[in-house]
Amino acid sequence: MASVGEILSFLWKAAPQELAEGFDNVGLIAGDEEVNVTRALLALDITEDVIAEAVEQKAQLIISHHPVVFGNVKRFTPQDYVAKRAYSLVRAGISAICMHTNLDAADDGVGETLAKKIGLTDIREIEGTGENGNCGRIGFLEEPVEPEWLALKVKDELGCEAVRYVSGGRKVSAVAVIGGSGGDFAELVANSGADAFVTADVKHHQFIYAKDSGLTLIDAGHYETEYPIIPELKKRLEEEFTMVKFTLSESGSVINTLY
Repeated sequence: MASVGEILSFLWKAAPQELAEGFDNVGLIAGDEEVNVTRALLALDITEDVIAEAVEQKAQLIISHHPVVFGNVKRFTPQDYVAKRAYSLVRAGISAICMHTNLDAADDGVGETLAKKIGLTDIREIEGTGENGNCGRIGFLEEPVEPEWLALKVKDELGCEAVRYVSGGRKVSAVAVIGGSGGDFAELVANSGADAFVTADVKHHQFIYAKDSGLTLIDAGHYETEYPIIPELKKRLEEEFTMVKFTLSESGSVINTLY
């Protein structure tokens, strides 16, 4: 077994705290570093369903990307929307470690894992895509492809039910990625030498800007563009802590798509 603190220390090495954005809330958000861990659950979000899974599995720890407590939380009661989940964790005696924007910007973090997942090579950081680190990455496909081909590849590789995209009107070779909400970086990415940009939560006017700028822009979903880091983290943790049982949550995204 390992302690919560030992697992936290390992994760800090993988995603240093100093890379986190100033607004963020990362690290041990609930629980006790001294608690011994025999089972841990990994998820993108700590929802009530994920907490229920952890209770059923008798897990002592949940490791997530998105912080379970975020924003200006002032009380922890079952009635408070944000704090309700933290209240559930404390009541169940389950610790929570959250690695968010520090994991976005880390080497082999969210951005780099996403880039590799869609088949990019020669991957490097995109300067200016973060406050304390760079969450954006740019890499290259083996050969230039049509925008629609890339959109379909992203859809298949990430297991998306659907993707939204706009064609930049030219073949694509250099591809930028930002996991999660990256639409605000469309102009910076267009000026970085990228032919295409894969991200999520793109606004209507950002699609228009991309088309006018000759940038293929693909919105593959917030959950879908960030989730690939979770099984990757599981693999690294299993190699380091062989006596702990690490499990991927089966809850998945809370968002449904209708056609």
